[in-house]
Amino acid sequence: MKKTLPFFISALLLFALGSFKIYDGPKKAAPGTYQFVVKDTKREYAYTDETLVWIESQRKDHEQITLNLNPITEVIIPSKDEIAAPGFKPMAMFFYVN
Repeated sequence: MKKTLPFFISALLLFALGSFKIYDGPKKAAPGTYQFVVKDTKREYAYTDETLVWIESQRKDHEQITLNLNPITEVIIPSKDEIAAPGFKPMAMFFYVN
C-alpha cells in the first residue's frame, strides 16, 4: 500500500496537469484574416494588439462584415466559415483608396 500511494498521487497529478490549458489572453485576429481599408494616406493611425483583439471579437460565424475603425479606416472582417473554407486566400493587411 505504501508503494502504491505515491504512484497513485503522481499519476493523478499528471492527469490533472495534462487537462489544464494555459490561457494566453484574448485571441487576436490572425494576419490575413482582416483588411484595413484606408481612405486618406496623409494621416496615420496606430493599429495595436487591442485593435486585433477587437477585430476578432467582432467576427461573425457566417457573415463578412465591414466596420469603421476611425475617420479614415474601415476594416473588412471575413466570417469564420469563409476563413475555414478550403479556397480561402489570406487578405493583404492594407488596401489604400485614393
